[in-house]
Amino acid sequence: MSKNDVDNNSIILERYHALIESTNSMVWSVNIDDFGLVTFNSHMKDYYKKTLNIDLVEGLRPDQMLPNQDLINYWLNNYRKAIVEGPFTVEYSMSTSQKTLLISFYPMKVDNVLIGISVFTQDISDFKNAINQAKNESLKYKLLFDNVHDYVCILDANTHKFLHFNDNCKQTIQNYNGIVLEIGDDFNRILRDGTSSLWDDIFKNLSKDSSYKTKLELYPNIYLNLELKLLKLSNEEEVIYLIGQDISSILEYEKKLELSNLSLTKLLKQSINAISKISEFKDPYTSNHQIKVQKLSILIAEKMNLNEEIIKNLSIGALIFDIGKLYVASDILNKPTTLSELEFKLIKSHVDSSHLIANEIDFPLSVKQMILQHHERLDGSGYPNHLKSDEIILESRILGVADVVVAMNSYRPYRESLGIDSSIEELVQNKGTKYDSAVVDACISVLNENPDLF
Repeated sequence: MSKNDVDNNSIILERYHALIESTNSMVWSVNIDDFGLVTFNSHMKDYYKKTLNIDLVEGLRPDQMLPNQDLINYWLNNYRKAIVEGPFTVEYSMSTSQKTLLISFYPMKVDNVLIGISVFTQDISDFKNAINQAKNESLKYKLLFDNVHDYVCILDANTHKFLHFNDNCKQTIQNYNGIVLEIGDDFNRILRDGTSSLWDDIFKNLSKDSSYKTKLELYPNIYLNLELKLLKLSNEEEVIYLIGQDISSILEYEKKLELSNLSLTKLLKQSINAISKISEFKDPYTSNHQIKVQKLSILIAEKMNLNEEIIKNLSIGALIFDIGKLYVASDILNKPTTLSELEFKLIKSHVDSSHLIANEIDFPLSVKQMILQHHERLDGSGYPNHLKSDEIILESRILGVADVVVAMNSYRPYRESLGIDSSIEELVQNKGTKYDSAVVDACISVLNENPDLF
């Protein structure tokens, strides 16, 4: 061998040595006689010094380098395996740290003659931790996905084939039509007859807006609040995320509640009518008067475009607002001559009596207030509490005007009916002082449109 060949070999060896030393992993080789160390890099040398307090030198055998027989046998077996089977790679969890190594064993040959075994390690701890963390996160989401009570599935946005679905979705489909849902199944396969066009429209709407919500009957008696979202994954794949909240029991409850409310409403109306008729036994005029006031109050409220709640409460209050007259003697109620001051005080006491009776029933607050306030006037001249302006609720202002108009258009023992013209004149003269202006305008409009109202 020439000097140039020797120099070239030295350069090559230096490069290999530099390459091995540049890595942060442990690299070494052993002979095939007793598997003693032949070469090793500084990273391996530092590791043994720090963790096992061993100074590595050439020739050290596994039994001189390792702390227990299990580890000695592990490495001896791997060296022997490399001799018999050739190159292979294993994962190894280090006992002295939390690290995981990927270890590769390679037989070393010169002129096809085996001279030793080289070992290369790679620290894959971060990679393993990342995989384990991803697996744990994936498991968490899978458990959440599979165990949520809602119906959840993911579809391919183009083919509408199932990419994933939860257990509730799978079980419901199987219970309804016997289909055991599998990944890759076409969505149309699970639909009940006659609904495919509906779903075509849903998917078309989704493609326009990327999200869509609706309420539908998936299967007989299975109603869903349905939400779909069009999502684009990192690989540019588009999927449809579909989640359906089962509202079947809610709708069933609402249906029962509606029937119950109808029944209670009917019972309330019957009770109010019964209360209203009680006064008829004592004074037929009072009962008939309340029915007329109810009718006019509702027409005024409708003319003012008030909401259904106010109209409903007016219809209740107007039927019983004079029920307290039961406590007033009939000869006073029907007296054909002028009342004395005491008799008038007794008449006025019916307001408190009516309110007292209403308080025994769980009526809305406005019903109780309008009964108490229907003789109050904006200028404070009314009774029983001489309220003014906004102290009087709107319902009471309507009821008060209707009460006055009906009274003026009714026969009394001491006078004939005064007629609509007189009642309109009364409203106009006291508009904005005793009576609410908007209520007066609405009432006059109603009277002009309904000349035969009384």
